[in-house]
Amino acid sequence: YKNYKGKIIRLGMEILKFSDKMVEEKLINKKQEFNILTISRMDFPFKSYILGLLDTYNELKEIYTNMTLTIVGDGADSSQVYQKIEGLSSYKKKDIEMHGDVPYEKLQEYFKKAHVYVGMGTTLLDAANWGVPGIISKAYCKFPVSTGFFFEQYNDLSGNEKINQVQLKEMKELIKQVINSTDKEYKEICKESY
Repeated sequence: YKNYKGKIIRLGMEILKFSDKMVEEKLINKKQEFNILTISRMDFPFKSYILGLLDTYNELKEIYTNMTLTIVGDGADSSQVYQKIEGLSSYKKKDIEMHGDVPYEKLQEYFKKAHVYVGMGTTLLDAANWGVPGIISKAYCKFPVSTGFFFEQYNDLSGNEKINQVQLKEMKELIKQVINSTDKEYKEICKESY
């Protein structure tokens, strides 16, 4: 990188070929189980959006009983996440999978079964690579808000750069938009995300 003149060194990433088959499998499962995925270092307040995501899950699970939540990550503040999960009713807790540190090459297993991804940073790129619609979480915010879908705001991975130009949206409404999408709409969202 001695002669590199740029300000950013892009992350190396293997770009998958988009597959309609991958989306078709998600559509079959979407009717039986709608999975929300987040992958994060448990570092609060920076990534405290996870607490807001749990509030959103708690509320939406009342309406969408087939909804599940998968949380992958660990860190100094993971006890806050476990504590918040413990405060949920048993039928909601049973549909939350909590995984600690997972090797990067194993994350594909979670993206394959996810119907929507909620997060920030480079994991939004991974979700897009797997054709999973991504919802951008706002950094340093424990409230369930977002700047929108990744394919609409792809230049900002943490909801900070355009915060003055973009009106914050409720995470709940964006997730509902994905849940309530028709098969055709969901395919389009997945393609746009990719």
